[in-house]
Amino acid sequence: MNPYQDAALTYWAAGWRGVLPLPAGAKDPPPHGWTGADGGYPSYADVWAWREDNPSGNVALRLPDGLIGLDVDAYGQKAGRASLAALVTAYGPLPPTWRSTSRDDGVSGISPFRVPDGLRWPGEAGAGIDIIQRRHRYMVAWPSIHPEGGKYQWLDDLQIPFEDNVPAPDDFPWLPESWIQGLTGGKLERDIPKLGSVDDLEITRWLESLPATSMCRITARALERARGFDSASSRHDAALRSAMHLARLGTEGHAGIPHALASLGGAFCLAVAVQRGQREALDEWGRIVAGAVAVVLADPLRGRPTTRDPCEDPLAGICEPLRPGQVVLPLVPDALPRAQGVDSDGENGLFDLEVDQEIHRQRVRREAKRRLDADEAAASWRRPDAWELVGLLAEPDEPIDWTVKDVLPTGSNVLVTAQFKTGKTTLANHLAACMADGRNFLGQFETAAIPGRVALWNYEVSKSMFTRWLRDLNIENADKVVGINLRGFNMPFTAPAVIEWVVKWLMEKEVTDWIIDPWGRAIVGVANENDNTEVGQVLDILDNIKERAGVRNLIVPTHTGRVVQEQGAERARGATRVDDWADVRWMLTEQEGTRFFRAHGRDVDVPEGSLGFDPIMRSLTYSEGGREPVSAVGRGPAVNLEDRIVAALQAAQGGRGMSANAIVREVKGTKSVALDKIKALASQHVIYLDHDGYHVGSGPATP
Repeated sequence: MNPYQDAALTYWAAGWRGVLPLPAGAKDPPPHGWTGADGGYPSYADVWAWREDNPSGNVALRLPDGLIGLDVDAYGQKAGRASLAALVTAYGPLPPTWRSTSRDDGVSGISPFRVPDGLRWPGEAGAGIDIIQRRHRYMVAWPSIHPEGGKYQWLDDLQIPFEDNVPAPDDFPWLPESWIQGLTGGKLERDIPKLGSVDDLEITRWLESLPATSMCRITARALERARGFDSASSRHDAALRSAMHLARLGTEGHAGIPHALASLGGAFCLAVAVQRGQREALDEWGRIVAGAVAVVLADPLRGRPTTRDPCEDPLAGICEPLRPGQVVLPLVPDALPRAQGVDSDGENGLFDLEVDQEIHRQRVRREAKRRLDADEAAASWRRPDAWELVGLLAEPDEPIDWTVKDVLPTGSNVLVTAQFKTGKTTLANHLAACMADGRNFLGQFETAAIPGRVALWNYEVSKSMFTRWLRDLNIENADKVVGINLRGFNMPFTAPAVIEWVVKWLMEKEVTDWIIDPWGRAIVGVANENDNTEVGQVLDILDNIKERAGVRNLIVPTHTGRVVQEQGAERARGATRVDDWADVRWMLTEQEGTRFFRAHGRDVDVPEGSLGFDPIMRSLTYSEGGREPVSAVGRGPAVNLEDRIVAALQAAQGGRGMSANAIVREVKGTKSVALDKIKALASQHVIYLDHDGYHVGSGPATP
C-alpha cells in the first residue's frame, strides 16, 4: 500500500496545503521545518517530490489557520469520552462533522471545526482531548495505516466511511460560539493593531498587491461558504471572520481575492444598510477589511502575498486538469474606495447596484430553498434496520397476520384492477364495512375488526351518491370509517406541505387502513399516469406517508385499459410500475352480466370465482367457479389465439373469406402477434388464402 502516493494529490486538490509525509505505518516524525508555530507550508512541487521519495508513507495534515481539531482518545483507560460529555453539557452539542480515525469505538479520532483566525487555543480541552491547530501538532488521515495495524478513515456523523473522497478545509462546520468562548475566553494569539495605529497606506498597498483576476476554485469555495448575515448581533463578527479567511487565502497566493472581498462586502452592506443606511454600512465594511488585513500584516511569516496561485501550479497539469477559475460579479465594485466612502450616485451606477442586489437576493432564496429541502429530507429520514443472515435464520418464523384471511396479509399494498363498470367502488365500500364491523369479506373471507379506522378517499362519485351507498351498507361501527370526498379536487402528493398534511390527518384520525379510489383520478395533476418514473415517485411518497402515519394497508382500485385483454392476463392501465408496486392484486372482471373476483400475490392465491350482489344491502358474496374461456367473437369456447382465429373464420357469413386485417379486428388481438398466427396456420394448412380472403381448410384441390 502507498498511502502518501495515492492520496496526497487528492488532499491538495481539495484545498489542503500542509500535506506532509510520515514514515510508513508510523505517526511521526514529520519532515523538518514544516510544523510548529514557525513552520511553513509546502509547495505542489514539494508534495510531488515526497510522493516519489516516500510513496508508502502515511499522510499527515497540518491544519491551516481557521481550523482546529478536537482529538478525542476514548480507548483503553483514556478519559476522552467522559471529558467530551462534560464539555457538551457545559457548552452545548457539537454540529455534525467528519472524524479522522483508525478506531471503531464511535468516539476516538480527530473532528475538525472551523474557527475565527487569530485566537489563542489551549493545547488541551480536557483529559483525553487535545486541540490540534496550526502551531501545535497535526493529524494523521486516510488512507494511512496505524502502528497497531488499523486503517485511518474519514467517517461522517452516521459512522459511514468516505472512500476516495476527502472533505475540504471549508467543508467543516463552524465550532459553536459557546465552545469558542469557553475554550479561548476570546484571547488573541497576538495583538492586533488598533485601527488608529495602522498605516492606511500599507493596508491599501497590500490590497493593491493582490492580482485582480478571476477567482480560483479555493477562493470561490471560501466565498460560497462565507457565513451569512441574517442575525444583526453577529453580522460584524461573521463578516470579520470571513474577511480574515479571504485575506489569509490571499497570503497563500490564491487568485480572485479582490472579487471575493467585493462580493462579501456587497452582501454585508445589503444586510446592514436596511437599518443603518448605505453610508454607515460602507464605512463599517471598510473598518472590517482594514482589521482583517491588519491581522495578516501582524504575522511576519504570512504577511506578504505570494506571486503564484497554488491552484494554478504548473506541475498540477501533470496530475489532473483543474477547473478554471470562475468570475463572480462583485456586488460592490471597487470594494476599497467604496469602503472609504466614495459613492456612485449616477443613474447607471444606482441601476447596476440594484441589479446586483436583486441577483444576490435570488441567490439567497435558491440557497435557502436548497438548505431547507436538505433539512426536511434529513428530518424525515431514519436509520433502516439491518440484519445478518445467521441471526435472521435463527429467529422463529412468525405466522402470517391476516387483515382479511387468504386475500389481504397485514402490511400490504393492494391493487384492485377492475374492468370498466365492474363495481370497484362497491367492492371498496364493502371492504370498509367488513373492516369496521369484522364481517366476512365477500361473505367468505374472515376479516378481523381493525384496531383503528379505515379511511375512504373518494375521487369517483358525488358526495350524495357516496353517502347513500354507505348508508345502504348499514355499518354498525360507523365511527370506525372516515373519509374525504375528492371528486373534482386535486391532492398534489408530491408537494411537501401536502405530504405533511396527509400524514397529520391520517394520524389524527387514527387510520390503520387506507383506500384511495380510484388511482387514475387521484394522480391527475400529480404525475403522468403512463410515465413509470413519475408514477414510481408518487408511489414511493405514498409508502413513506404510510410508514410515518402508521398505516398498515393501502388499497388502490384502478381500471384496466379499454382494449380487450387476454383472459387471465388483465393488468392495470398506464405505467407498469403500478402493478410492480402491489404486494397483492385483486382482479374484478365481468362476463355477460356476472362479476368475477380473483386474488394473487405474496402469500395470496385465490382462484377466480363469481360474485353475487345484494342491491338492498349493497353486499357481495364470493362463489367458486370462474369464467369459461371464450372467443373474442363470443361464439363458444376458445383456448388460445389460434382457436379464436379459426372460430372467427368459421363464423363468417356465407362462407366468405376474411382479410388478415378483418381477422385481427375480429379476434381483438395484438396485430403483429395475430398476423404471425395467421401465417403459421396457413403454413400448417389449417386455413388457406384465395382471392376472397382466408378460409378454414387446406384449400381446393389443385387440378
